[in-house]
Amino acid sequence: VNLATVSVNAMEQTTAGALRDAVKLGKADREELVALGKRVFDEVKASIAPEAQRVITDNLGSFDDYLTKCIENAVLQVKRNDPYATLTGELLAGVEEAQGAGGKQ
Repeated sequence: VNLATVSVNAMEQTTAGALRDAVKLGKADREELVALGKRVFDEVKASIAPEAQRVITDNLGSFDDYLTKCIENAVLQVKRNDPYATLTGELLAGVEEAQGAGGKQ
């Protein structure tokens, strides 16, 4: 949970806000935001030891689903802190894409 929160906040601070603005101005493609969401998912997942992923899967059913929910919660917190942020759709589309590409556990 903490890793997902830190990763989403870092991505928002360093990349997502500027990229979102560029998309609104037609200077970047929405797919770049989707890719950013996928990158967050992949980075967080790669940072979690396989044994920890197995424990979560054994206890909660799916590590990917759990991670997606953690990221969704972190995005919600970003939106609450900055109501003008609208990264949810794009970022979460990338998370869902990453989850689908990795297969359910």
